[in-house]
Amino acid sequence: MPANVALLGAQEEAAARQRVTGAGRGLRAVAGEGVTVDGRLAALALLGPLGGLDTGGFTFGDVSLFCRASLAHDALRPSGGDTDVVVRVRGGQPPGTLPPLRVHLVIDASTSMESTWGQLQDAARALVARLRPEDELQLVVYGTDAREVRAPRPVGDGREALAVIDTLRASGRTNIEAGLRVAYGTLRPHASLVILLSDGVPNGGLSTPDELGRLAAQAVTAGAVTTAIGIGWDFHPGVLRALAGSGHGHFRIAPRTAELGPILEAELAARGRVAAHDVTVDVQLAPGVVLASPIDSGLVAVPGGVRLVLPALASGEEKVLLVPVHVAAGRDVRPVATVRARWQPALGGPEGQGGGALEVASGPVEIVAGAGAAVLDADLAEALAQASVEVTGGDGRAAAARLEAHVVQARAMLAVRPGEALASRTEAVAAIATALSELVARASWPDRRATGASMMEASVRIAAR
Repeated sequence: MPANVALLGAQEEAAARQRVTGAGRGLRAVAGEGVTVDGRLAALALLGPLGGLDTGGFTFGDVSLFCRASLAHDALRPSGGDTDVVVRVRGGQPPGTLPPLRVHLVIDASTSMESTWGQLQDAARALVARLRPEDELQLVVYGTDAREVRAPRPVGDGREALAVIDTLRASGRTNIEAGLRVAYGTLRPHASLVILLSDGVPNGGLSTPDELGRLAAQAVTAGAVTTAIGIGWDFHPGVLRALAGSGHGHFRIAPRTAELGPILEAELAARGRVAAHDVTVDVQLAPGVVLASPIDSGLVAVPGGVRLVLPALASGEEKVLLVPVHVAAGRDVRPVATVRARWQPALGGPEGQGGGALEVASGPVEIVAGAGAAVLDADLAEALAQASVEVTGGDGRAAAARLEAHVVQARAMLAVRPGEALASRTEAVAAIATALSELVARASWPDRRATGASMMEASVRIAAR
């Protein structure tokens, strides 16, 4: 190779590396303080749901629940086309006094937890201190199998529950299914919050995201919410994401066991602000309208449409139902779907209900509506989930390509519907894609795994579904 060619190649490589600068240049910094790419900050913390941009459609609700239904397009071509039915459901005002909660704490007691077991016990003790005397607590530990060490009953002054926590020891493998089945066998409708703690990959019983997600979805029909918390960085983020998504709870990460206490307190605070329960949203498709893709996990297929069932909705908490559909050809205004919801206010009183119909106009070009922001949220959430797997596997270019595909879609929407929030987020995603393409190949396995898990957590936060 000629010397001048080799020198040019070295200069190009050095220039590429200089694109990523800042205090934290390693891959893990993308999930923390961020890195700078061509003068732009690349950090997962900059990514969040767009929310609040919907236009058109209709709204309904009461003091305990607010619902907006709209379409991702204001107009489609006469030849027909694809759009999305977007339904946002948000919790309103909670009652001043709530009935007792039933908390099911499902603890990973596998041998990998031995080194931090004391800190985990401290977090469990902090949870007990946060509960009211009338709140109920069940303690389940799982390793190779699972056992209930405290049946669900009122906490009282907490001394008995603390004594049980003091006796817990770690041993065995990681059988998440066994732990969940013990908890799910003692649910109380409208009051059960199942909190799963895991620091490892399932190696006993059901172990795939689909299998465990279906288990959590079954618990939803019994009125339970499931939250999944990963401890450290060696857990399976796909499994915990599926549990939280199908269980209508949250997916959280505690890199250090000492951080569990605040996370557990935040979960209790959210469940303590329940504004509505038994929330059901039905989307019935109009004649000539069909589903454009399989329904998401957490949704239920019903004749002629889909259904979302939420055991509970906290004050300020928002869930988004996104239904991709194909609309048949037509030159006039075309009906797309009827959306109806019903719920039971936590404040008491009669059942709330409301709904209406959605239509799309016909025009020479497609016109994107404000609800297209929800479609972009869903696409970014899926892009992050897919890219997290690529990052963990060491393929930074594939991860970057998936995020760059989202950037193309987002910039297309910006061309017809400019917005500061979308523009800012789109540039942040582009910067993250560049950082991944340049940093993943040089990163260690622990850093790739930690960053991948953080990307999965961001995916859940953005989806808000």
